[in-house]
Amino acid sequence: MIKNVIGEILQVVIRIAFIALVVFAVVKGTGWVYQNAYALVQRPEQTKVGKEVIVEIPKGSGTEKIAGILKQNNLIENEFFFRVLAKLNGYDSKFQSGKFKLETSMDEYRIMEILMKDGEKRQTITFTIPEGYTILQIAKKMVEIGICKTQDEFVQATNDISKYNYDFVQAIPERNLRLQGYLFPDTYEIYADAKPTEVIDKMLKRFDAVYDEDFRARTTAQGYTIDDVINMAAIIEREVRVPEERKLVSSVIHNRLEIDMPLQMCSTVMYVLNKSYPQLTIEDTKIDSPYNTYINPGLPTGPIGNPGKASIEAVLYPEDTDYIYFVLKDPESGEHSFSRTLDEHNAAKVKYKDHLR
Repeated sequence: MIKNVIGEILQVVIRIAFIALVVFAVVKGTGWVYQNAYALVQRPEQTKVGKEVIVEIPKGSGTEKIAGILKQNNLIENEFFFRVLAKLNGYDSKFQSGKFKLETSMDEYRIMEILMKDGEKRQTITFTIPEGYTILQIAKKMVEIGICKTQDEFVQATNDISKYNYDFVQAIPERNLRLQGYLFPDTYEIYADAKPTEVIDKMLKRFDAVYDEDFRARTTAQGYTIDDVINMAAIIEREVRVPEERKLVSSVIHNRLEIDMPLQMCSTVMYVLNKSYPQLTIEDTKIDSPYNTYINPGLPTGPIGNPGKASIEAVLYPEDTDYIYFVLKDPESGEHSFSRTLDEHNAAKVKYKDHLR
């Protein structure tokens, strides 16, 4: 009985091995036949009229991706066959990145030969957008690095949201500088000849990656929209210099919103005035603007800058406190004193009166 079972297992193993050998032989043979068929039928490029096609192979592209690019440009007929030929002839993993001039009359071997040489490399630019930068500051940066000629060109590109296919973009309320808050601050590498829309899309894609499913679930659980969160995060980004205070300032914002108390955040007034003061005047706080949180209840009409991940996280996970006031106590470090009551706050203002903003 056992011998019969072992015998049957051996027969199955032998059959599988035989089939594998046949498949390998067919594939190997197909590659050989295909390669030599070109020589037999003589398909020289000079006898065919071909259309010049310039393709760009991104850095790090594998043979599968390259085959797809070639197929899209009508340079090959079969992606799988191209990959098989590359594998059998040892070309796999040897293809380079860059721009290549090819022709539709070229056969697969000629294309592979060209792709194994260095392509024309596009010049790149690396730049950094700090946390809290406004769209206007980013626009100025884009002019400096040569992406656009004027700041207005970049600003207009941000206002045409039809060009950006992200669900969070479509949900942004209609307002001026609509994408403010969503151009994620980070270090980017772009092509020197990139268009403003390409740069903006790259920043939005980064935002989409950072604001992941966990952040979205937490946003819903708190009863906020993404725009609410970014609005608060932008305030925190401007108000806080000591990282450990982000969640404390967040708790003040949450607590004030909960009791319908005006936020009275200096950063929103400074944004309107486009100035940075150590201390606001009474007249400053009366400026007529939907961004002025001294005279308007709730959140400003939109984010006052583009916050980083830490400030977004602070909004979603604030400290559990009773604080509703804070005042600057050390202008060098940016450290604040936090208070629960108006009496405590007034006492802190007296104590740190020389440091008030």
